[in-house]
Amino acid sequence: MISVIIPVYNVIHNLDECVQSIVGQTCQDWECVLVDDGSTDGSGRIRVIHKENGGVSSARNKGMEEAKGDYVKLLGFHTNPYKYIVQGDLFVCSSRSEGYSTAVTEALVLGVPVITTDCSGMAELLKDGECGMITENDDEAFYEGLKSLLNDAAMLEYYREKAVERGKDFTIESLSVALQM
Repeated sequence: MISVIIPVYNVIHNLDECVQSIVGQTCQDWECVLVDDGSTDGSGRIRVIHKENGGVSSARNKGMEEAKGDYVKLLGFHTNPYKYIVQGDLFVCSSRSEGYSTAVTEALVLGVPVITTDCSGMAELLKDGECGMITENDDEAFYEGLKSLLNDAAMLEYYREKAVERGKDFTIESLSVALQM
């Protein structure tokens, strides 16, 4: 095995290229060790956590335990995203276009307030903004809407209550009654 040791100090703009040059080698018997040497440019933000194999949910949960950020972004497929969504203060849907948004519907069922851009189906799902905030479909409007929601606890609580109320329309019981009509 070949061990490649890379001292990392203020090389954020070159780090990806450096690691990719190692991954791209023909030799398959190697390890790469990155050692942050007190970087101040953010290049020391990459951490690797090792654990016993326990599946994707176990790995994700370990990452959540070790995360230091105020916000967490989970990448990839999630077998049960609901346990994460229900813990959120707000469900954010920043789609430029959308069909019928299952994800927004799921957030409502979980009682999580929603902010979304004005795209297909959102006015119907959120009763023209009564049950969640709908902004114009541009970055500035979305930013302003998000900022106003996060800075107004009463408005956030209002949309939480409306989400709970609207979410009841999508329960199995409610849908089966509607289909029997």
